[in-house]
Amino acid sequence: MAEATTSTMVDGEGLLNLTPDVEDAIVDIVFVHGLTGQRMSTWTKATIMWPRDILAKEEKMKQARIFTWGYNSDVVRFWTKTPEEDIDAYARNLCADLSGERSRTNTGTRPIIFVMHSLGGLVCQEALLLGRVHPNDEVKSIGENTRGMIFLGTPHAGSSKAAWATLGLAFAKLFKQLNDRNVKLLQEDSEKLAVIGDKFPLLLSDRGQSPETAIAVACFYEALPMDNVGMIVPEKSATLQGIPKYSIPQDHKDMCKFTHAEDVGYKRVFDALRDMIKSLKPKENKPKQQGNTYKGSAKVRNNYGLATGLNTGKMKSSIGNIHANDRSEPQQDEEE
Repeated sequence: MAEATTSTMVDGEGLLNLTPDVEDAIVDIVFVHGLTGQRMSTWTKATIMWPRDILAKEEKMKQARIFTWGYNSDVVRFWTKTPEEDIDAYARNLCADLSGERSRTNTGTRPIIFVMHSLGGLVCQEALLLGRVHPNDEVKSIGENTRGMIFLGTPHAGSSKAAWATLGLAFAKLFKQLNDRNVKLLQEDSEKLAVIGDKFPLLLSDRGQSPETAIAVACFYEALPMDNVGMIVPEKSATLQGIPKYSIPQDHKDMCKFTHAEDVGYKRVFDALRDMIKSLKPKENKPKQQGNTYKGSAKVRNNYGLATGLNTGKMKSSIGNIHANDRSEPQQDEEE
């Protein structure tokens, strides 16, 4: 991929490298937008594209290669079964674009952290689920090397088709696509999202059994309603059982836009990213296993995700059991 310049930093489809000058990265951070979003404008407010203009300049992020990825989506396509534009296609394209860049730069085994807004989180969940069964190595590689996921207003409605249909109606209303045809589609075609909602927590639990494969997770939810619409993804829907949850004091559209490093929402997301990167351990330094007991500290995350690396060699929690003795608690929400 050619180096990005000011003229190429535009909205569109595909992968865009926001940090082309970083040469000694230890992690790839990939931003994925949600419905009707764009790879640049979704993360931009008052000309500040915070992954590039704020995050990339943090001292703790000097060894992070940061990408943003774009795709063409609308509300109904997420719920319907159109083969050319369904969520599987988005997930496969994400894997192809990202694995292609990593292959060209000989970084195919580098850890990946996804930062996802809204239904972009479902695209990434599906990418990981496909990676477990797909015959294509580029799809498998992305799933196998994902070590962190930060969800910003992503709905987690489990296996309930009715719950997904209700969320679909909220999104359709937000984007003014609510008509009789779309209502019918959203009510009838929620099966795919229900399957993702059912299988993804199981994937996290399975991967969490080993510190080598565990995925750190952080869930953030909107604290303010949208004008004339209300809450799009309320706290209950935006969080996973056992995973700590933190609010961002914005509505659904603006919860992924920050203009300065002192923004409370930015600080909370940055803390999660920082701790996920800190938890990454080179493979040559992995804890020695003696029988069924891991010798030394095998903890791979803190209060932003699943806790694994257990001294017994068995998993003591499905999605949670947080161990965070090595750091202070993040700032709590004023309303809590």
